[in-house]
Amino acid sequence: MCIGWPGKSLLVSAAFGLYFIAAHWSVATYIPDPNSPPPSAGIRVQLHPLYVYGEFSASTGETTGLFQQLADHSEADFSSPTELWEGNERLGPAHSTLNEIVSLGKGRFYHHTERADSVVVFSSSDNTSPMTNGRTYWIVNPGR
Repeated sequence: MCIGWPGKSLLVSAAFGLYFIAAHWSVATYIPDPNSPPPSAGIRVQLHPLYVYGEFSASTGETTGLFQQLADHSEADFSSPTELWEGNERLGPAHSTLNEIVSLGKGRFYHHTERADSVVVFSSSDNTSPMTNGRTYWIVNPGR
């Protein structure tokens, strides 16, 4: 059986149509992995272990030497360039006060030097507990 030129054109057009429908469907239904590293460039370190700080906030212990020199401190408040990510979503505002983090939440955080260590205190983006919401939290030094 031989298919003529009009039949071949119809098959090619149908194949292209199916391809574009499948491509659109795959883009429209794609759900990114909430625990994948953030898309931000720079040095990324996953925050763990986490410690309960409030109903929807948590803190970490020392954030490693890569970040300690970047932390806010009494002589240089609001100087930390670090970013905090909840999976693929950037959190903020940064440099929030402890009272704002605990009472308002919604992704607020601060990266501060306390004694000899630097700590991160933060809240989740939707005020769920970072201890149980199953999300991964990352600190990023965007300057590297």
